[in-house]
Amino acid sequence: MNLPWQGKIFENIAINKIFYSHFSFKDIFKWGECIKELKKQDYDLVLMPYQSVGDAVTSALMNGRNKASFVSDINGIAFPHAVTEDGCERHFAFKPLKILEGIGNQLEKPYGYEIILSEGEVESATTALRDLSKDSGARALAYFRGARGTKVLSDNVWRGIVAKFKDYDPENTICVEILSPDIQTPLEGDTQVYQNADMRALAAFLAQCDMFICSDTGPLHLADAAGANCVGLFTETDPTVYGCIGANTVNLTDIEHIDVSAIYSRLGLK
Repeated sequence: MNLPWQGKIFENIAINKIFYSHFSFKDIFKWGECIKELKKQDYDLVLMPYQSVGDAVTSALMNGRNKASFVSDINGIAFPHAVTEDGCERHFAFKPLKILEGIGNQLEKPYGYEIILSEGEVESATTALRDLSKDSGARALAYFRGARGTKVLSDNVWRGIVAKFKDYDPENTICVEILSPDIQTPLEGDTQVYQNADMRALAAFLAQCDMFICSDTGPLHLADAAGANCVGLFTETDPTVYGCIGANTVNLTDIEHIDVSAIYSRLGLK
């Protein structure tokens, strides 16, 4: 992994050690220190599932008896055990698993796809949501407007989406907008807000909400992995490749004709 914050996602799943490469020009000395630490160990197996320059250079410098990656023009010498992408899972999240099959492993479906949250994380999230809802017992509908590039939806579009869900059962629904460093002002003045830079705390909170609405961006997939009821808005990307894959999810491509009743039914919400 490149930066320390990324490693938090792998807590509670018995990974003994994570190295952070810090692969960038400004952190070149940190990257050098990482390489120095990595070269102290001879590894039986080195896998490189993603085709990035940083991963390729770092993995190539490691001492490994067996190195495997997908076939690529830049990987041939450093990774003698190359795997073709033929027959890979269509969904982007599962494509790296083809490397494991390519070196002789039999994988069982369905694949695991979840963040393992601790009891303390769940309790803290439950308390945070209870405080926002003031113990009203109302359904908590969370949403996040952040996205990148053409996936960004206008505030007017978001107002229309939120209104459709809120009006479905206005007396028993509270809206919670998820804020971030990029979005500090809520869409509507009467909306509750929640913000947390700790991704695990955010995942736990979204899992406690009754529904989370978001475009195809990081928090959506974080919530999906945490087992939240997710409604993904896919206006620019293909949900068969990048969509939510949890059991309690709905991927929408036509956001102009949202059937809220059907979504509530699909997610098992009354």
